[in-house]
Amino acid sequence: MSGDAPREPARDAAAAGAPALPEGLLHELLERLCPFHLLLDAEGRATRLGPSLRKVCPALRPGEPVAPLLRFTTPREASWRRGAGEPPRGLVVLETDRGHVLRGQLLPAGAGTLFVGTPWVTSTEDLAALGLRLDDFSAADPVTDLLLLLGARAGALADAQLLAAQLQEVAAAHAHRAGHDDLTGLANRAAFTDRLERELRSARARGGSVGVVLLDLDRFKEVNDTLGHDCGDLLLRQVGPRIGAVLRAGEAVARLGGDEFALLVASPRRGAAALADHRAVAERVLAALHEPFVVAGLTLFVEASAGIAAAPEHGSTGALLLQHADVAMYQAKSRHLGVVAYSPDLDGHDPRRLTLLSQLRTAVDGSELVLHYQPLLDLPSRRVLGVEALVRWQHPVEGLLPPSEFVPLAESSGLVQALTRSVLAAACARASAWLAAGRPLVVAVNVSARSLADLSLPEAVAEHLGRSGLPPHLLKLEITESAVIADPVRAQHVLERLRRLGVALSVDDFGTGYTSLAHLRRLPVQELKIDRSFVTGMLTEPADAVIVRTGVELATRLGLRSVAEGVEDAATLAALAALGCTTAQGYHLSRPLPEAALERWLAARDAGHPAA
Repeated sequence: MSGDAPREPARDAAAAGAPALPEGLLHELLERLCPFHLLLDAEGRATRLGPSLRKVCPALRPGEPVAPLLRFTTPREASWRRGAGEPPRGLVVLETDRGHVLRGQLLPAGAGTLFVGTPWVTSTEDLAALGLRLDDFSAADPVTDLLLLLGARAGALADAQLLAAQLQEVAAAHAHRAGHDDLTGLANRAAFTDRLERELRSARARGGSVGVVLLDLDRFKEVNDTLGHDCGDLLLRQVGPRIGAVLRAGEAVARLGGDEFALLVASPRRGAAALADHRAVAERVLAALHEPFVVAGLTLFVEASAGIAAAPEHGSTGALLLQHADVAMYQAKSRHLGVVAYSPDLDGHDPRRLTLLSQLRTAVDGSELVLHYQPLLDLPSRRVLGVEALVRWQHPVEGLLPPSEFVPLAESSGLVQALTRSVLAAACARASAWLAAGRPLVVAVNVSARSLADLSLPEAVAEHLGRSGLPPHLLKLEITESAVIADPVRAQHVLERLRRLGVALSVDDFGTGYTSLAHLRRLPVQELKIDRSFVTGMLTEPADAVIVRTGVELATRLGLRSVAEGVEDAATLAALAALGCTTAQGYHLSRPLPEAALERWLAARDAGHPAA
C-alpha cells in the first residue's frame, strides 16, 4: 500500500497542525477508520475500495470506471456520471447500483478524488417509504451533515494520533524483539555481533583490547533430560541476571542460543595484560555461576566452561573472534579447565587446520563449495527417484576436499548455518534445472544439529524454494537422531514448520542414536535412513542384520520409507529388497558424482545400461 495513496488528506492534516503521516499509515487509517471510502483516479476509475463499500457495491472492482455503478448527488441537485466533467466536491450522497445510499464527502486526493462516507447507510426504498426523494435526502440538512462529517474527521484525527502512537509502540516492541532473546530477554546473537563490531572500530581508534568470552553450561542437557525443558528454561532465565550482577560498566552479556552465552569485555591494555583482564572477568562470572540456583523448588549446582579471544591478537573482526573463542571454549570443556584463552596450538599443533578455518568463511561466501550427488535407487521399481547432495570444497590450493576436512570446522566455528544455506541454495537450483529438463529428482540435503536448532531454518528453506522455483516435494532434509535428541522440543517445532512447507523429512543414521519409539512416532518424518555401519555388515554380522531388519520393519509399521546407505555389493542389495526396504544407496550403485558425471550416469541407465 504505497503508490496509489491519497495525498491531499495528509496535506490537510499537516496544514491543520497535525503531524504528517506516512502514506502507508494513511491507507491503514482509511481501512480502519473510514471503511466506506473510495479513491478515484483522474479518469474516474476506482483505485482503492474500503471494505464496507465493497459490501454495498460488490460489482465495483479496482481499475474499473465507477460511473455505471455509482452516482453522486450534491445538495444542489446536480448529479455526476462519467463524461459529465469533474466530480463534485464537498458534501454528496452516493447511490450504488444495488440501491444503497450513503452520505459522505468528496475530497481532492492528488490527481484524483477521495470519497469518505459516513457509516449511516440507507436505500432508495427506505427513502420512498418516508416520502423522500434522493435529492431531498441530499439537501435535507446540509448543515447537520457538515457538522457530522467535521465531527467524524476530528474523531478520525484523534484516532489517527492514537493509532500512530500505538504503531510506534508496536515498532519499538518489534525492534526490541529483533535484538533480544525471547526466553531470557538478553541481547541476541545479532545484537551482540553488531555491538562487537562497533567496539572493535572504537578500539582501533582509541587503542586497547576488545575481548569475547564464550560461556557454555556444563551438563545442561542432563537438566533438560532429567527435569524437563521447562526447568531448563527457568534455569536459563536466571543465568543472565546472575552474570549481569558481576559485570562492570561497558561489559555486556548475550545469549547466542541453547545454553551458550557471550560476554563482551574491554581492556585499556594490550597483549598478555589485556588477556589477564579478560580472564579475570571470565573467572568472576564462573564463580558467580557456581553459586546454587533454585529452580521449581529444587537446588541446582551449575558449572560452565569459558573460551576467550581478544582483538587484535586473535583476530580483527567479530566473526574471527567468535570463531576463536569457540575453539578455546571447546578446549576448556573437553579438558575440564574452566577458562581457556585462544592460541594457535589449541588445534592439535596443526597450522593447516587453522589456515583452513580462516579460509572457510571465504569459501562459504564465495563459489568454492561444490556439490556431488549420490543416486538413491527405489528398490520396488528399480528407478532412480532421487539423489543426496554431498558438499565438497574446491580449495584453490589443496584441490577437492571431502566434508570430513571442513564440516567439523564449520560445526566448531559457527559457520555451519551459512554452510547449510549455501548447500540448500545450490541443491534447490540444481533440482529445479533437472525438473525443467524433464527429470524430476528428489534432492536430499543434510541438516546439522545446530541448523536444526535454528528457528529461522524454515524461513530460509522457503526462501530457497521460492527463489529456485523448486516444488517443495522435490526437497528432502536429512536430520540425525542426535540432532533431534539434543533439543527435542525445539527440533519438533522446527520439523513441524518444515513439514508444513511440503518438504520431505528423513531421520539419518538411524540405529546409532537413542530415539525412543514414542518420540519417533511423534516426529513429522516420512523416512528412516539405516546407518551404513549396519548395512555393510548385515550379511556377516548377525547383530547388524537384526538392526537392519528391525529398522525396515519399524519403518513399514510406521508407514515410513526405509533407506539403506552403504550398499557395497549385489548380495546386500538383494537382501535389502527381500526385507522390503524401499530405497538403497551406496558404492555398488554409484559413488557421489559431480553434476555432469551424474547426468552421464543417468543417461546410461536410461539407455538400458544400469549399474545395478
